[in-house]
Formats: sequence, C-alpha cells, structure tokens
Amino acid sequence: MPVYPHQSGHILKFRQYGKTIADYVEKGDFKKRDPALWKKKRIFDVCVAGPAYAVTSPLIFLAGLAVKLESKGPMLFKQKRTGYKGKEFMCYKLRTYTDTPPPHNKITKTGQLLRKSSIDELPQLLNVLKGDMTLIGPRAAPLEDVVKLVEINSKEALKRFCTKSGFGCGKLSDKFDFTKKFKSEQNYLRNWSLKTELNVFKNLIKKVIKFDNC
Repeated sequence: MPVYPHQSGHILKFRQYGKTIADYVEKGDFKKRDPALWKKKRIFDVCVAGPAYAVTSPLIFLAGLAVKLESKGPMLFKQKRTGYKGKEFMCYKLRTYTDTPPPHNKITKTGQLLRKSSIDELPQLLNVLKGDMTLIGPRAAPLEDVVKLVEINSKEALKRFCTKSGFGCGKLSDKFDFTKKFKSEQNYLRNWSLKTELNVFKNLIKKVIKFDNC
C-alpha cells in the first residue's frame, strides 16, 4: 500500500494502514529501550556540541564571509527538515549554491570546498543545542528526500523518525547516495547502542579531518 505524506500543522504525517508516524514511533522498538540511554545521548550531544560550536564559530564566520564575497545572498541556508516523529524544524547550513531559484542555482567554488570538508554543516551544531537534532542519527532530510526513502521501503524508512535527525550515522559519502544512505540508517537503527554511537562519531571525525567524504 502506498504511503502518502501530508502536512498537519508543523507535523509531517505518513498514513499507512490508518497509522501516523507518531503511532508508529510510540509502538516501535525505540520506545522499549532504556530512557536512561537516551538521556546519556542528550548529555553527550550537549557536552560535545557546545564546545564544538564555540571553537568553530570563527571558522563558520570566515566561511560565511567567503560565501558572501563570492556570490550575493545570505551566509546561511535555511530549510525545513523532518525529524523525530515527523516534526518539522528549521535546519541551518552555510550556503553553498548561488542565491537563485532552482534549477538556475549553481554550486559555487567556495561551496564545493565547504561541502567536501563538511564545514557547511557546522551551523547544525545550533540545531543540536536547541534539541532539534542529535550529533549521530539519520541525516536531516527535506520532505522530497524523505518521500524517496519511503518509496524504497516504507516500513523500514519510517524507523528514521524513531530518533532525532543527525549529521549522519554511516560514511559521510552516503549523503550523496540514497541507497547507501538508506542502508546506513537501517544498520544504525537496528544496532543502536552507546558503543555504536561513539564508534560512528569517531569515524565521522576522522573522515572530516581527512576531507574524505566524497
């Protein structure tokens, strides 16, 4: 049976067999896991994201300045993304494309460097501190991308809404490939633990340092 997305206020809902995302999450496997683990995950997010944002703020500013010097438009790119239980939130990134309507917008030279190094995603640390996102989790996706993932496998794709969106939960290169991204998400969701969380985090940091994400 196909899954049809629709808006209800700021909540994205996929109705399947008469159930919404919230219904699925409440009855899903994540609901049964120890709440203490989720509290530890949140503490980890705040303890890492806070200092990380403070340290990288000058870099974010300089990168944003480079973006503005190369092309007209704002430093930040803001877009609604879908997260926990299908709830929408405003996601922040450094702008990497020209500030023109699609399909006429083009990636800038500065944008190419920012995407290769993942510096464009540093403003999402604010989303983590606000509680909209977590450091490690399924990538924050716009509605059209979520629909594509649901079309691959609706039942499995709905599991991504059982946790907050994050910077990723697999290889950084997976963000450019829907199939790989889907597999990474499902593997993470099936085997989630604090140990897995730390391993994924360490691997992502290594990839960022080596510019090895594309």
